[in-house]
Formats: sequence, structure tokens, C-alpha cells
Amino acid sequence: MASTAASAADPIPEGASRPWRVGLGLSSVPDAIEAFLAARPFERGTWLAVAFAGGIAAWFVLPDTARWLAVLAGCAAIELGALAGLRGDGRHPYLRAALIGVALMIAAGLITVWTKSTLAGAIPLDRPTIVTLTGRIVAREERGAEDRLRLTLVARGVPGRAAVRVRTTPPR
Repeated sequence: MASTAASAADPIPEGASRPWRVGLGLSSVPDAIEAFLAARPFERGTWLAVAFAGGIAAWFVLPDTARWLAVLAGCAAIELGALAGLRGDGRHPYLRAALIGVALMIAAGLITVWTKSTLAGAIPLDRPTIVTLTGRIVAREERGAEDRLRLTLVARGVPGRAAVRVRTTPPR
């Protein structure tokens, strides 16, 4: 009687497979990635250059500082996760190195272009302004294809600034 009660409560007959007890083999994903990385020792470095370019692209695509900082925080989280989660028995050294390296290079690309733009970029004017400038021409560029002349001036007279570099195209 006990067997009929058990069979009534359990709709799967005896001897049938129970895939949820076998496990889905989730650990096979890191193993597959590890095997992929181990089989391609000379192709791993090129992905670091791609990740660096991805960090630069992220700076151009994302609209503001908060999102750039979010990318940097995400990279730090990936790095810390790889350091903490994959260090136990050393089963996935290539995966750990790849996660850390790609996250570092994305962060490095974003920080590089952000630093370059901060150091070398000119602060834009707040709005279009009509002012009288007193300055010195530092460069003259003939733009023959457009039949224009472009002048670069270092000038004074812009409100709120000591000196400013201005590019202008005078009428012909």
C-alpha cells in the first residue's frame, strides 16, 4: 500500500530519469571557456587591444560622467569578482586572467581618453558669443577644396577667460 501511495504522489514512474537531480552542468561553461582560451595562446593578447578600444568607444558613446563612472565601477566589480571567485583551487587560470585583463583594459581605455580630453581639450564656450577679439594669428590653413581660409588665433576679450584659442573662417 505504501508503494501505491508513493506512486500516486510521484507522477514520474520508477526508473525514469530526473534531470533536475543530475544537475545542469553549469560548471561546464567556465570549463568550456577555459578550454577555448587554453587552445588559443596567441589570440588572447589581441582581445586586450579590442577591450582597450572598447573603453575608448564607451567614452564617446556614453553621454555623461555618471555613466563613465558606472563603466569603471562595473570593471572593478568584474576584476574583484574574478579575483575572489576564481582563486580557490586554480581550476580556471586563463578565464581569471582574461576577465581581469579585459576589465582592466576597458577601464584603461576609458581613463586614457577621459584624461586626454581633460588635459588637452579646450573648454567650450557656453553659448555662441559675438565679441571683439584682440589677438595674434598663430596658424593659417588654406582649405582649397572648400575655397576657404581658416585662421587660428590666440586672443583676449572673451568674458571670463584670460586668453583663448579661436578657429575662425573669415568671409571671402
